[in-house]
Amino acid sequence: MLVRDILIRRLAGEDPDRLALYFHEALAESAVRLIILCAAEDPSLPGTAALSGGCFQNTLLTELMAEKLERAGYSVLRHHLVPPNDGGIALGQALYGSCRRL
Repeated sequence: MLVRDILIRRLAGEDPDRLALYFHEALAESAVRLIILCAAEDPSLPGTAALSGGCFQNTLLTELMAEKLERAGYSVLRHHLVPPNDGGIALGQALYGSCRRL
């Protein structure tokens, strides 16, 4: 529905920059709603959300989700020293490998 809505609005002449912001806001809102719903099913889960993975290289999406989660009462963990994508995975693999004895 989201992509269809954006396509219809773009064909009607709406500004692409405005539509891009709309897409990011809708995606962030949907993801946060899903996090809240999943957390509600298991009250033992902490009120903390970690934003990790390649999509969180997208600064706008990261900021929107962090803001919405914090407003919902969550603590938000984000990468600061290690990238949220493959670089972080590689670092974890290297650390794991260095801890294993052959």
